[in-house]
Amino acid sequence: GHSARAINAIKQLAANKRIKNIMSGSICTEEAAWENIKAGATHLRVGVGPGAACSTRVMTGFGIPNAYAVKEIADAISDSRYGVQIIADGGISQPGQAMKYLLLGAHGVMLGHVLSQTEESAGWIIPPVGTKHKSYRGQASKAFQKEVLNKEYDCAEGVSLPNDFWDGQTTVASVIKKFEAGV
Repeated sequence: GHSARAINAIKQLAANKRIKNIMSGSICTEEAAWENIKAGATHLRVGVGPGAACSTRVMTGFGIPNAYAVKEIADAISDSRYGVQIIADGGISQPGQAMKYLLLGAHGVMLGHVLSQTEESAGWIIPPVGTKHKSYRGQASKAFQKEVLNKEYDCAEGVSLPNDFWDGQTTVASVIKKFEAGV
């Protein structure tokens, strides 16, 4: 989210007046926040490396603790006239983790792995048993790049994870209820 290519993409999207909301790529610094805001981002996706399917920190050594990143960016842009929303992304599996990000200045959170474990998320039927197997993967994973982007794996980041704890009964509504209740 803090590369010339990402910033240019946001500028191009912002130039189209029909597009009202633009989320940055993953960022973790105040400088990245300001560059994305100036380019036209309306939402900042904060989190480099904290998610279940992300191996960025391990493979590249880049990234900082996400609570720190959310707080630093929230403090930096709190008085801005831009009205930009901060979305904390990664490492949120329990309601208390989401609450911490909201208290640190995030306006919302992303629940990738948690929601991937619900009945409504995509899964694959494995014959002959007929059970549903679900996997969760990062966009930098080999599987995603090959299957979705149709290209050779060209980076050291991202993993694919099985959802070993999927019970086949959890729904999006039950996850939301759990997060609302804080349990």
